[in-house]
Amino acid sequence: MQQLREVLAMKKLTPEQIGLDFEALLALIGEERALNLIGQEKVLDLIGEEQVFEDLLRRKGEQWLHEQLERRAQPSEEPETP
Repeated sequence: MQQLREVLAMKKLTPEQIGLDFEALLALIGEERALNLIGQEKVLDLIGEEQVFEDLLRRKGEQWLHEQLERRAQPSEEPETP
C-alpha cells in the first residue's frame, strides 16, 4: 500500500484517477473490518470526541447519556474473596 501511495504521488495521480473505487472497496471488506483496520482510537480521533458526544446526545437523548454516566460512576459490585 505504501508503494502504491508513493507511485501515485510521483505520478501526481489520485486513487480515483487510476480507477480505485473506495465505495466498492468498503462494500467488499465491510464496515466492521474497515473500522478494525483503522482502529477504534483513530476513528474517534478522526470524528472528534465532541462530535461523538453530540451524535450520542441526538440519537440516544440526554436521559440515556445521564444514565450511562451514573452507571459507570458507581463502584463495581465485585464479590469479596475470603
